[in-house]
Amino acid sequence: MVRQRRVTVFVLAALVCALAAVALPAFAAAETINVDSKQDETQEPLASSCETAAGKCTLRAAIEFANATAAKDVIKFVEDGPFNGFSPESTIALGGHLPKIENELEIDGGICDGALGFDPCVEVVLSGNTESAFLVGAENVVIKNLVIGGGKNGDR
Repeated sequence: MVRQRRVTVFVLAALVCALAAVALPAFAAAETINVDSKQDETQEPLASSCETAAGKCTLRAAIEFANATAAKDVIKFVEDGPFNGFSPESTIALGGHLPKIENELEIDGGICDGALGFDPCVEVVLSGNTESAFLVGAENVVIKNLVIGGGKNGDR
């Protein structure tokens, strides 16, 4: 009888540990994700951070990474890198719409001191007008300080 209890306690402890290993990443604290590339590349499979095959963080990869966490993440753009507010250096040219935003998220392009005053540091352009650049499927999503060009406006 004592042996059976020990086995039961051991099995229960193993189950609790397994559940914690699966559930705890979903309860992780919010993270600031810093985009440092104007390329339009996806996140490296099985990456534990916003990283493409080139070792950079793109807007597409940042949204994919944010979708994998339950916390409200913030995506920012590295201003002393390619995002200084001077087009075309600060333009992200998309090949298609970005991944649907599935969790609470803030995307902040930042404000730069440009030739015409203070303006957004980042421009996102989607060629054509058949689809929206940003697809939002969650509540509490904030997209601010971005110039968004091309594509179709509105919700979907």
